[in-house]
Amino acid sequence: MSLWPVWLIIVALAVIGMIIASLAVVAGAGRTDRGPVIVRLTLWCATIVTVFTLLGAITNTAVALLNDQTAITLTVEPFWPTLPAGAHIEGPTAHLEDGGLTSGEVLLSGLSASTKICWAIGQGLAWLLPATLAFLVSVMCRKLLAGQAFSPVVSRLTLIAAFVIAIGGIAMAILADTASSLAAQQLLEYTGAEVPETGGKIDWLGDMWPQAGGGIGIPLWPIGAGLGLAALSVAFRYGTRLEHETEGLI
Repeated sequence: MSLWPVWLIIVALAVIGMIIASLAVVAGAGRTDRGPVIVRLTLWCATIVTVFTLLGAITNTAVALLNDQTAITLTVEPFWPTLPAGAHIEGPTAHLEDGGLTSGEVLLSGLSASTKICWAIGQGLAWLLPATLAFLVSVMCRKLLAGQAFSPVVSRLTLIAAFVIAIGGIAMAILADTASSLAAQQLLEYTGAEVPETGGKIDWLGDMWPQAGGGIGIPLWPIGAGLGLAALSVAFRYGTRLEHETEGLI
């Protein structure tokens, strides 16, 4: 079962909710200070995104775990089909010199439990990470509207979000690569084959059949995003300290 309709539904609902929230906030906004209008609009949008991304995380994880068929991205060694000896096609004007297909979107059944678990958790994390950021933004907006822009809660949540993004982003990539590699092995690896009509071995099967790929990549963006949020947390902490010192001088 492909999950793209779920994406469309969630995106459509989020867009509709943002439009309604925008109209409501602008209609009730004061006519002099537009600052609170922007903050309230951001708060509404962040809240809507948080809710729908959390629903998306739950839905994707449940479907990947419970459905008999799994929509997954396979990783294969660079592959390009080779025609059997004597075969010839007409039409192509370009010639392949190197490289080939390295991945494919497929719908599989019969995957092992460990593969489905890795893929399900990875898909859930892909939705949970934006939910974390949206929730952090919503808390920041609430504190800003309450006149507590440098609240210690914001600093702590920003630091927590930094760890979630850094660790979750790396875990998401590792789990997805692991599931993709395992699925490719379970689908493509064979121990033997023969032609039913002649009973002869298929000597050219290696040229016509893709080989399972492997390897796990560690992305750098979660580390950079996590460090950025950690630095922002420190900035909020300094802001809290300066705010307290200023209150003591008044």
